[in-house]
Amino acid sequence: MKNTKLGGILASVAALIGVVGHFILFFQWYQIGMHAESAEPGCEILLKYIHPFLCDLGLLAAALFAVSAYGYFSKQKWASLLAIIGIILALLASFFVNIPFMAAELPPVYMTLFVPYLLIYFGLCVFVEKISWRRTFVGLATGIAYIFCWMNGVS
Repeated sequence: MKNTKLGGILASVAALIGVVGHFILFFQWYQIGMHAESAEPGCEILLKYIHPFLCDLGLLAAALFAVSAYGYFSKQKWASLLAIIGIILALLASFFVNIPFMAAELPPVYMTLFVPYLLIYFGLCVFVEKISWRRTFVGLATGIAYIFCWMNGVS
């Protein structure tokens, strides 16, 4: 039996983190990142064009979390699917942008979103969906592979 109350709480927290965090970090760091000199060729392009795209992706994930929270609280079957899609997008959006930031000798500010999202991932998998720790770690490993493949494709 799923823990829908905890799922609704975690999805609500993730939605709040996503909306507030992406807006604050984007408006605080976009101009700084766009004008930073980078040792890596092409990172300026990533900071100028991919950063806004990833922020939009993070906001989309937050919207999916908000709808998922409603689904969990009203015990809908589709709530878990939206939460899973949301956490995949949120982890991608909050991790990848840190790489060009660090290449431009800027702090990895989006880790402040990535770490809570990682904890929410574990909470959703283990405590809400009742997935074993072993399967949760396998899912995390395949998710990391997915993010690295996405990064390689963008680079």
